[in-house]
Amino acid sequence: VTIEPYRQEQLFKRFAPVSEQIYTRFLDVQKAEEQAREAQIEAALERVRSRSLAMHRAEELGEVVTVVVEKLRELGMPVHDGVAIVTNIEGSKDQIEWMENPGFPAAIRFYQRYFEHPVLADYWNAKQKGLDFIARRYSAEENQSFLNYIFKFSDYKDTPQKIKDYCLAAQTYAFSAALQKNSSIFINDYSGKSLSGQEADILKRFSKVFEQAYVRFLDLQKAEAQAREAQIQLALERVRARTMAMHKSEELAETSQVLFHQLIELGDIPDRISIGITDEENGVVNFWSTDQIGTQISNSFEARLNERTVIAKQYKAWKEEVKSLAIDLRGEELKEWV
Repeated sequence: VTIEPYRQEQLFKRFAPVSEQIYTRFLDVQKAEEQAREAQIEAALERVRSRSLAMHRAEELGEVVTVVVEKLRELGMPVHDGVAIVTNIEGSKDQIEWMENPGFPAAIRFYQRYFEHPVLADYWNAKQKGLDFIARRYSAEENQSFLNYIFKFSDYKDTPQKIKDYCLAAQTYAFSAALQKNSSIFINDYSGKSLSGQEADILKRFSKVFEQAYVRFLDLQKAEAQAREAQIQLALERVRARTMAMHKSEELAETSQVLFHQLIELGDIPDRISIGITDEENGVVNFWSTDQIGTQISNSFEARLNERTVIAKQYKAWKEEVKSLAIDLRGEELKEWV
């Protein structure tokens, strides 16, 4: 069958509106998909916000980190090689890193001391320039030199051997990081796949929300420190008050008891508290002590200053005006002391 040219043209004209409808439909579907994706991202961010607002203790920051990583994974972000959330230490290039890895039971806190290496240098150069995003890739040799150092000299030495072997065997290492004033989110990559532009934008949005969580953490940490200091000052004042109320030397035992109970209230659980008064003229130290449950003992006990396992060590430290001393007895020394 032969179609005349003018009829072919008419046929195309009839299909043109349909093509327009197809394209319009495509744009509608594309817009709907973008709106659905945006709703999914915003829901994930809101989950992070709500968990951070629910923090009542600074130690809960690790749980916020876990939520961040869970939501990144749900959004399809390439987090299979681990996510690290880095918080800065003021006045230092050292960092606290919360690392979440498929081989870890939960987000684990690591202390990372700064050392000269391209991986850390590139990150700090980006921070000093005020960048909000950085992506870098390194050779197998650079990757191995970095990992060999942190696996030997940092908290990362306790990383499960299976994870160490996987990371060290990689032919390349890359990271993508979204940077904020106090914190950053890293996505590690040992497979050679970098983040897309959209994925980088998502990481930036998460970094902003986590920064808000971290600022809340700092506020909680400060409030906890202030509350703790007030608690300590109150305990000290109670001990001072009992001390000033003494009228006889025998009452020193009661001061020991007050000290014992104040330490318990501060969260320290002593086995016994003794206050020692050194008598150098007679070569002894007089102890006023509590028993193991903090009950007052009304008698003092003498110990020779030359007793070698404990007393001589304490006496030497006291003479040298040392502020604190820890003595750990084991084996024959422990038997001799007992």
